[in-house]
Amino acid sequence: MIRCCIILDLFGTLTDLESDRQAHEIISRKLSEIHDKAFEPIEHLRLYDELIYSSREPPLTSKEAVWQALVMLSKSKNFKIRVDRDFVYRLHREIHIEVSKLYNDVLSSLNKARSLCRYIVLVTDADRDVTEEMLKKHGIYEYFDRIIIGEEYGTRKPDAKLFIKAIEGLDVDKNLCFMIGDSWKDVEGAKNAGLRAVLILRRKDILEKLKVKPDYIASSLSDALNFIEKYLTNAMC
Repeated sequence: MIRCCIILDLFGTLTDLESDRQAHEIISRKLSEIHDKAFEPIEHLRLYDELIYSSREPPLTSKEAVWQALVMLSKSKNFKIRVDRDFVYRLHREIHIEVSKLYNDVLSSLNKARSLCRYIVLVTDADRDVTEEMLKKHGIYEYFDRIIIGEEYGTRKPDAKLFIKAIEGLDVDKNLCFMIGDSWKDVEGAKNAGLRAVLILRRKDILEKLKVKPDYIASSLSDALNFIEKYLTNAMC
């Protein structure tokens, strides 16, 4: 088998990006209800977005951002928090797993990836418990030889460190390692790590955020795998 590696993102690449947003909408609504609607769900959701996309170091995990948004609201609106951090973490995990949906071409694409390359690796900023349980729920956990979680390295995408860790110690040709993701962060991080990058264009606004040009812009995961297959065929000629 060719000494190549296919690295995949999770949200927006394997799982429907809308299902992630839906999960956070449900979480914010449930926390509002628990506190007798002392705040509007959209207020919590906006604070969550501000925290998760901030440039603070070290970056907050998604579940911690949910908790911190609640703490901030309790102070600004003067209400007592009725749950603890562990409850919020569990709620975050359970809701994400419950509502998660795979794109229709994921299973066929993973099978193709396995036939093409020696390794399949996942690189994500999601929490490990959410990631692993989500993959197991959809029956695709066993496809991955390695799962790289940003939190465990104290960083987030587009830090090249995560992409370097993805292939560290693997018997691969670095020139034949491909990152597939739906974000400019996937492209930038992979290219800065010396890897090839394929962008799945789920949203047009991503193009405006690109600072580094991807090797290919795909319309879907299956399209991305078709590009890699052609690339590898030409490389082996």
